Amino acid sequence: MTQRTQTVYWGSIDWVIEPEDGSNASMRIGIMNIEPGKSQVEHVHFSDEQFLYIVSGKGEHYINGEGNIVTAGDYFHCPPGVYHATHNLGDDDLRIMVVSVPMNLKGYLVKPLSSSGFDAGSIPEKIIEMYLIDVVIALQEQLFSTLSVPISVFTSKFMPLLSGQLPETCQKNCKAGNIHSICRIVFEQAKFHGLGKESCSTIVCPYGLTVLLQTIMLDNQIIGFIQTGHVKFSEIPDTTVIALYEILADISTGIQRYCVEKILQHDLNKKEDAIKKTNRKSLALHFALEQMQERMLHVQIKNHFLFNTLNSIASIALRDGSNDTYAAIVDLSDLLYGLMHKEGEMLTLAQEMKTLEKYINLQKLRCGEDLIVEFKRDSQAENIVVPFQCLQPIVENCFVHGFKDVTEIKHLSVSNSLEGNKVKLVISDNGSGISKDERARIKKQMQTNSRHGLAMVNHLLKRLYGKQYKFVIKSNDGEGTTIQIDIPYSPNSFLTLSNCSTT
Repeated sequence: MTQRTQTVYWGSIDWVIEPEDGSNASMRIGIMNIEPGKSQVEHVHFSDEQFLYIVSGKGEHYINGEGNIVTAGDYFHCPPGVYHATHNLGDDDLRIMVVSVPMNLKGYLVKPLSSSGFDAGSIPEKIIEMYLIDVVIALQEQLFSTLSVPISVFTSKFMPLLSGQLPETCQKNCKAGNIHSICRIVFEQAKFHGLGKESCSTIVCPYGLTVLLQTIMLDNQIIGFIQTGHVKFSEIPDTTVIALYEILADISTGIQRYCVEKILQHDLNKKEDAIKKTNRKSLALHFALEQMQERMLHVQIKNHFLFNTLNSIASIALRDGSNDTYAAIVDLSDLLYGLMHKEGEMLTLAQEMKTLEKYINLQKLRCGEDLIVEFKRDSQAENIVVPFQCLQPIVENCFVHGFKDVTEIKHLSVSNSLEGNKVKLVISDNGSGISKDERARIKKQMQTNSRHGLAMVNHLLKRLYGKQYKFVIKSNDGEGTTIQIDIPYSPNSFLTLSNCSTT
């Protein structure tokens, strides 16, 4: 039997039983040796359940502030979530047998995409690191700067990509610099124990600060980590703790989906190059290429929505556990579920409007009474089937760009109506408007497969309806913006197809 000794500030741990690489087992058994006069400071295990048995010595053990003298033969159970500490009161080492069983944090798993269509192990590590750098730069100003805790992102080898400034406690006690914010305690834990896939590891340092380390997964392979926390969980509400776990999981999912998009784009480019080189434009190859392009478009729209929505909800979720926070998380959960389960589906306009209302509800939390929303809906028009997520990026533009510099009351109008042989969709705002030069730039983007939100929606609808539909932007600088979409109507446009969504 191989035994590994781990040296810590209060003594050592002799690990007698540990899971082998590739094993499904997770239990660890070791002997803690707390030196005379030293203490294992108060800490909490959010994702570990422990059984402790006093082998020899004399000490005092605290659970949630209540202390008891312990000697050889005593034992106690520490379920996840309790705070406990142990002090050596004798002249010899206090020896304690520890049985530790990690627990997955139910509800905070980051599941890999089951149908990504590629093997992550075949992608060069440098390419994946390049994608991670791209997405971290995109999120740095949009999301990370709004959080009140330091966020750091690392590659799977702990190379820093984003470094949040650590609190004074870390800088003073661990001599951590202001720039590189990798936590020494986290690094040692990762080195000695490894980190479980699909979960958030919770680590408490000797100075009482809790650090969270969230894995970033890609097809069941760890490609990076997100580190945050450096706070005392005992001093913040439970709702804030839960929100922190959920936001980490959402950020990890967003980064994961971005990497998937880039890899799919790389595969798409390779297929296009193969067509040019071989000049074999068979029907089967064209069909596969078109499906890949449509899939890419849906992934782009999802990421565009996910990153901006996370920016809106993050500051709310880290507040004080109000009812508004709970409602916002529920709405976001519903939206994310739809994003992951309705890719490429057609659904009724009524269902699309329901999804749009959830997104607007999240924006109402941010804007409060400064936002007035008006819906004008035609029940007959809403029977028409449309592609999932075709209106979201348009309304999102109103908040991200249109209302950016508006300090007065913000007005948003969403309407649909059946007019003769077309269904007219109109989205208007009283925002900053679009200058002539900017309108020209957007028009040029919409003629190509650009990543701009409006261009992606236009390209999706154009693929479905061809020249039979219209996409019109009406705006002047300082006068708000109106976008009108005309979708052709025919009896086959209504929900008579068996493969349409019914959720």
